[in-house]
Amino acid sequence: MEKEKRLELIKLLLKNNKISTVRELLEILEAQYNLIFSMTTVAKDLQYLNVTKVPNGTNQSYYVLPEKNSAKSYRESFKKYRQDSVNSIIVKDSYILIKTEPGFARTINYCIDQMQLPHVLGTVSGNDVIMVLLKSPEEAEYVKYLLLEN
Repeated sequence: MEKEKRLELIKLLLKNNKISTVRELLEILEAQYNLIFSMTTVAKDLQYLNVTKVPNGTNQSYYVLPEKNSAKSYRESFKKYRQDSVNSIIVKDSYILIKTEPGFARTINYCIDQMQLPHVLGTVSGNDVIMVLLKSPEEAEYVKYLLLEN
């Protein structure tokens, strides 16, 4: 199967199902479509599609496709995450450290990237921490202010 067709099928499955793991996605592809792919291939496809995980309210999360939204809508999403999943936002020199609940850093990092904040050189995230890089401490304080705005 060509990559583009595989990506379209994955997008369709993610839109219509709450899939929590790559293994679960592989099982659906095999059971419903008789298609077998490696875990690596599908994991790379998810990364290529900028798929993130969101919580379902029962200590589990599932894959979702990125929405084609404006920076404003990502600000709204960040505000919701900030209330529920961000534990702290700290400025240290010319960077900001954002401590999150475990498993939320990548999703929140994606929101921050899509917000198109001024002065941000880049972001890096792990499982429960995000680092936002800026040129100066003053810019870091300003961006923190923007992140904390209602």
